[in-house]
Amino acid sequence: MKNIDLKQTQRLNQVEEAVRQGRVVWAAEELRKCDTSTFDRFNVARYEILRAETANFMGDYSCDELDHCETVFREAGDPMLLAKTIHLKGCRLILLGKPALAIEPLTESYEIYRHENNSRGACLLINRLAQAYLILGETDLAIASLRKCRQIAEGGAHDDLATIAVINLAYLLSSKGYIQDSIIEYSSVCEKIVRKVDRDAVVCHMMAALPHALTGDYSTARKCLARSRRISGDYLREQAICFENEGFVNILSGDYKAAAVSLQAGLDIALEIAPESALVSQIKRLFGDLYWEIRKPEIAEKYASEALVVAEKIDQKVEIAACYRVLAQVEAEREKTDRAHELFGKAIDLFSQIGSQYELAVTRYMAACSGIYSHVEKVAMLYLAKEYFESEKIEPYLKKVGDELARCEGPESLPASPPAKSSSSLTIITSNLRMKQILDLARHVAPLPSSVLLTGETGTGKDLIARYIHEQSGRTGDFVSVNAAAIPDAMIESELFGYRRGSFTGAERDRVGLFEQAESGTFYLNEIADATPSFQAKLLEVLDNSEIRRLGENKSRKVKFRLVAATNHDLKKRVKENLFRLDLYHRLNQVAIHLPPLADRSDDIAALTAYFVKGQLAVECRNGRRAEIARLGAALACHPWPGNIRQLQATLNSLAVNCRGDLTLMADEAIRLADESEEDLLLRILGHTDWNRSKAAQILGLTEGAIRKRIAKYGLVKEQA
Repeated sequence: MKNIDLKQTQRLNQVEEAVRQGRVVWAAEELRKCDTSTFDRFNVARYEILRAETANFMGDYSCDELDHCETVFREAGDPMLLAKTIHLKGCRLILLGKPALAIEPLTESYEIYRHENNSRGACLLINRLAQAYLILGETDLAIASLRKCRQIAEGGAHDDLATIAVINLAYLLSSKGYIQDSIIEYSSVCEKIVRKVDRDAVVCHMMAALPHALTGDYSTARKCLARSRRISGDYLREQAICFENEGFVNILSGDYKAAAVSLQAGLDIALEIAPESALVSQIKRLFGDLYWEIRKPEIAEKYASEALVVAEKIDQKVEIAACYRVLAQVEAEREKTDRAHELFGKAIDLFSQIGSQYELAVTRYMAACSGIYSHVEKVAMLYLAKEYFESEKIEPYLKKVGDELARCEGPESLPASPPAKSSSSLTIITSNLRMKQILDLARHVAPLPSSVLLTGETGTGKDLIARYIHEQSGRTGDFVSVNAAAIPDAMIESELFGYRRGSFTGAERDRVGLFEQAESGTFYLNEIADATPSFQAKLLEVLDNSEIRRLGENKSRKVKFRLVAATNHDLKKRVKENLFRLDLYHRLNQVAIHLPPLADRSDDIAALTAYFVKGQLAVECRNGRRAEIARLGAALACHPWPGNIRQLQATLNSLAVNCRGDLTLMADEAIRLADESEEDLLLRILGHTDWNRSKAAQILGLTEGAIRKRIAKYGLVKEQA
């Protein structure tokens, strides 16, 4: 047995406390004074853990005793030190550019802390998991993790960990493209730590610079970075990130000489502490951006290619997509159009999957300016970028997009505002500003090949917008509408792919499937959230390969159509519940359009009422004076309309029948019904239809399923005669 030196053990305890307090340099110096020959096996493992922890803070990832420490603490039955060891292993893997491998140890460590009711340790672990998810491009999981971390920290009165969670949440919001929300979160924390000089303060100030720079506030961004540099001390990794952020800010502001100096300083540190890390990939890719901006494409290509090798090795999806973007611009400059198309397409698809809205908008802008797209495609991409930049007040790019759109003006340009009526007599009635913006967006994205996901409550007009997109697209093929929930699994292949005569009993002739019917047109999938797993798998396969095979045939057929999908469900929630495929969700959600409920666009009710009365109800309605129609519209505007436009139309039909087309009586009845609750309305309609749920759904403009849910919600029961 070793004669254990109590002074050495006491020194370990002091070092542990110093690390907890952030006094890392002092802790590292004290560890160097330790004589491990006097330690038993357990304290040797403690020493190695502390050495690894201080080394991590100082950017040294060479310590390789963690596996041995894990074995010792498992045998000793010490859950806290075991959790700490596994935590450090996960952190080391992240810092070495292996985030996918870090998920398992971090999750195990979190479970240990949770089992031991150690809320502080649990917070630290969730925070690290969020970091790994971010690098892997799973930003939604990362944001959810950080919100959980903040909740646990606040519940356990761990103010310092709550601060860390908010700092990282702000960073994630920024990376996701929610720039204004990110600024608010950073500001709330910076005010609390303005006088602090610890690592959290360093990180907070240097990361707060980014969203300010994106909005064009370079002065505030540089002040944040200067404050961070002053207190960065011995935190080598944080110093490297600070230089990286300085380079990014300088690129945005056009100070390319200063950007090169900052990026090189950051790269030198990054290569020293972790040559195959996300940090190296990010800085080299920024060098690619820099040299593209100063029109040195060969050097830009060199840096982007080197960055791509590292990014692909560690599966850092954001950087992979950003590298594709740089390389696409270089290929476009060389007039290698096909290759540039391919790379821009891959970048746009990847940013769409990740949900990185800022990077997606920047990529669309750069693609539009590359000169390789048609005029219509260029305008469409600029418009999509403009909508995002406007929503987040990204002033530098707003000006660039505005200038580029101005240069696009001419006889080829799309009309300035959406027509009320298309060439096929499709009529869309609205005076609501948000709906006008939605129509404008739909019209501009119509020519693009990107899939569109329409969301909104039942009866908001998703079918109409889908047809509008098709008719504005210029596509020569048909608009093929399919209810995804209505095709049973046994009929999926025959319905979607078609079949050859004799391929099964009853196949008396060749039949073209629905996918082929949509060739060169639009394939509209309604109720996509209710598609079966088999339907989802087959749809994804067609989207990936752009080909189908009819039942009974050996050869494949190429198909080319534009996909528009619609749902009134929360698809993200369905994905989390494992009811909908994540990969299919990403393919559908390339352009998202959400239709507001009628309650949020009540200014449209009068116009819709006039349209339905003058058009569809013209035969039934008498004394159709303008004043009477306006009075009816005003009365109907007082209703909540849970069934939206469909319910409004059904109600007008019902009023016309019950009041025999007398508009005065219809308005009187509408006023009387204005105070009726949803429950009373449903009960009245059910009584009117003798509890026929299908007829009640038609009258209220709802689905039969929605009627059943409301019956259960209010506990309604049919009264017995």
